[in-house]
Amino acid sequence: MIETPLGTGPFTLNGGDNPTWQIQNKLDALGRFASSTSTYKISSNITIPAGIVTVNNELAKFIPAGALVTSLGLFFTENISAGASSAVSVAFGTASAGVDLVASTALTSAGESGGINSLISTSNGAKLATGGAAIVAAVAAPFYFGNENSLFLQTINVGTVLGATCDVKVVMEYIPGVSNV
Repeated sequence: MIETPLGTGPFTLNGGDNPTWQIQNKLDALGRFASSTSTYKISSNITIPAGIVTVNNELAKFIPAGALVTSLGLFFTENISAGASSAVSVAFGTASAGVDLVASTALTSAGESGGINSLISTSNGAKLATGGAAIVAAVAAPFYFGNENSLFLQTINVGTVLGATCDVKVVMEYIPGVSNV
């Protein structure tokens, strides 16, 4: 006989019995599922300036307490157009100009563009442009956060100016409620 796993079948009443144990089992199963499921946060638009500049963008209290970050990435809500001799790089850290989570990574090489609706992250290995690199987690990156923490995105444009500003959103996946004790 194949049994239905606890918490997945419908509620049943047998001769007027109280279904409290069924409710408890369903809630327990849902709790086990929710505690092992990752969730995500998405920032509002962050503008990568067109000029030759390094900008450190703080996402205040973006990382919740007890989070084990499983992926960091950028979602491009606009096209990015690098100039003939410009390149765009990004990094993620826990402090301004920090690179402790994702080291500075060139997304484009000279003259390359990246498309709207592109998603590059530490978990998908995608590149924004042929000459660019995929973003990867830094060696020994501290991805567990016992306390609420800010996240910093550093954008760097070198060489010549971009064709226009470009908006991106930070996408973070994490497992909530983790403890390191």
